[in-house]
This record gives sequence, structure tokens and C-alpha cells, in this order.
Amino acid sequence: MSMNEQLDTVALLARLKLLVKRQFGESIDLDRLLRDKQYAQACLAALEERAETEEVLVMVLRVRQRLFPVAMPTPTPVAVTAGGDEQGAARNYKFGARSW
Repeated sequence: MSMNEQLDTVALLARLKLLVKRQFGESIDLDRLLRDKQYAQACLAALEERAETEEVLVMVLRVRQRLFPVAMPTPTPVAVTAGGDEQGAARNYKFGARSW
């Protein structure tokens, strides 16, 4: 993680802590949130369920994405066969306006 990403994570966690304190009157243990995966998942899930504003919900989702990044699936390339490929047949405009 680069220095900028670390600073962004620290700022994000600080905003979450203050938001939770303001909205729910509770405190989050940020050190434990960073080090204990089970605590982090349970804490974020509880906050997600209790969220009554978009601000809280978006913050929870952003923190979850930062702590537990989900890899985007890599698209699988489609093999193109010579000759009888269906996509090529669909592009054969024999019966279209330009078929003359």
C-alpha cells in the first residue's frame, strides 16, 4: 500500500469513527478494526444494518472496500473460430436493406 493510500485509509477511518460517535454515540476501536478481521466484519455489518442515513451507509461501504478489497473478475476471452462462427452469421446482411 502506497503512502497516499495509507493516508487516505487513515482519513477514511477517522471520518467513520467521528460519524459513528455523532450518529450512534458509540466508539469504534480503530486499531482492532485494522488488525482483527472478524471484529471488522462484525462491526461493519452491524453499522450497515443500523444505518439510517446514506452518509453512514456509504462510509461503511467505503471502509469495507478499503479493508477487504474485492478483485474484479477478469473477462475471459472468447475464442473466434474460422468459418461457421455465429456472430459472423449474424452480421451477414443478406436480407437487409443493402442486400441488392
